[in-house]
Amino acid sequence: MERSMIRDDGPQPFNVLMLGATGSGKSSIVKYLMTEEQRKENCPIVLDLENMEKNEGAGTTEHIEAWDGKTLGNKELKIFDTRGLGDSRSSVDELLAELDDTLNEVKFHAVVCVVDVPGKMNRGSDNDMMEILLKDGLMNDTLENSWGQIVLVGSMADEIDSVPRREMKKKMWKSCTYKKFFEKANCEGLYCFTEATEVDSTTAKATIDTRPLEDILAKMPTDEIKYSPLSDAVLEKIIKKQISADDEKVRRIICEVKKLRKENEAFRNKYNFDNSDGKKAIDQEIKFLVAERDKLQKANSLSNDETKQLTLITTKLDYLSTKNNVGIQHKKIVLVNDLKNWIRTKGIKKPGRGLSVPEKKHNLIWLLYQQAKKDNDYSLEGISRSGKQGGKKRKSSASQSPKDRPRQ
Repeated sequence: MERSMIRDDGPQPFNVLMLGATGSGKSSIVKYLMTEEQRKENCPIVLDLENMEKNEGAGTTEHIEAWDGKTLGNKELKIFDTRGLGDSRSSVDELLAELDDTLNEVKFHAVVCVVDVPGKMNRGSDNDMMEILLKDGLMNDTLENSWGQIVLVGSMADEIDSVPRREMKKKMWKSCTYKKFFEKANCEGLYCFTEATEVDSTTAKATIDTRPLEDILAKMPTDEIKYSPLSDAVLEKIIKKQISADDEKVRRIICEVKKLRKENEAFRNKYNFDNSDGKKAIDQEIKFLVAERDKLQKANSLSNDETKQLTLITTKLDYLSTKNNVGIQHKKIVLVNDLKNWIRTKGIKKPGRGLSVPEKKHNLIWLLYQQAKKDNDYSLEGISRSGKQGGKKRKSSASQSPKDRPRQ
């Protein structure tokens, strides 16, 4: 089996895929797998469970989002938060195509599956869908992946007020949910519980203790999880667990998944961007451009081609400039939402899954710079400099009891 070992020359990326039903607490866990500094810059919006009925089963994660997480030893976490299984906004074909595309595109080292302990919502079919995806997909015998790369997390146990009842529920979760989940495992299943350790008395927002999960991830092997597209038989099992469908409808959905696969592959070929850390990549690009510019400026005379080259270098440096009203890195004005809105106008959009964009400002800028080079268009005309961060407005949770508090 091919092994991908983390080297000794500093922290290396450790990609983690989060799976779970809508409202199970995935985004809350992702948020606290990040450092305080990372959360201040940007972090997932979490689901307000009190408004679940109003949201009609929709979660807060509309598409798969990648977040930089903590560094655990020599592992630098990159966490991929997925839309909830059973999210009312997504059709089955789009959900499956998006997961399929991400698993093809990213080499994952771990999968974290979240199942809430209280069982506040009827998530049976959604959890079954997750188990099929694992047992018949990622963990099928032909791929030779190890169950030692899967973690089952019991979330929200703290929402059970009575301590004795909470402990009883956790034991039931272990004897039922855990046992069923790992019944085909080729090793002892990894699991932990995540609970709130602190609740703000004014807002009722909770701080989630992710240390048990961090301890497991820190000790996990660094093998890359192998993946091959889900077979028609597996897709059919997942679809029938998720919706009531006759054979003809199942066939249509499978055809749509395959169509989206091809479109996503074409997208990757068209937008084959470098996904390096944006800040480092931009700094390196600027150093390279400055060195090339200085070399040309020191020349006694320039040919026509060299003059054009110098003009292009100057244009690129202006594009990446931090000077007010000049470059895309005008830090006081251009914010994350401005960049995302601009990307929408450029059509960098994956088929069937909306925007395929990073969440951090420098990563967005690096993506846009690569597109500018591809199009040879360094104009900033069209970017809206709102000066406002924007984002979704959340209803105040001050009136909520700790039992019904939002998972923050």
